[in-house]
Amino acid sequence: MAYTIEWSAAGVLVTMTGEVDIKELNEANGKLHGDERFDEMRSQVWDLLRASFTTITKREIEQPTAIDRVAARINTKVRVALVTTTPHDVELCEHYAERSAALGSTWEIRVFPDVAGARAWALA
Repeated sequence: MAYTIEWSAAGVLVTMTGEVDIKELNEANGKLHGDERFDEMRSQVWDLLRASFTTITKREIEQPTAIDRVAARINTKVRVALVTTTPHDVELCEHYAERSAALGSTWEIRVFPDVAGARAWALA
């Protein structure tokens, strides 16, 4: 697995490729939270089109959900756009969004089939 994190004034673009396990997902997420720019960030776009989350379960996705809920207390106004089209990955991302809302996160989270649509929404 490989990922890149690109920061800009508008927010952050995370691009993941290959088979991703929960440890690697948490690592990338932790780099965002640990960055000095996190407090001012307003958007995250996760390009997962060339990645696969087939080894991650709904139970495991509870970890980043809970971690992001705590992060949402520090930075309350973030839009998270998750870009994927693989049925398993879409389902997992939708579960993450539903659980985040159920936990009371202030972050807006949506799943998109393309990066252009995700960026347009995240930056609106």
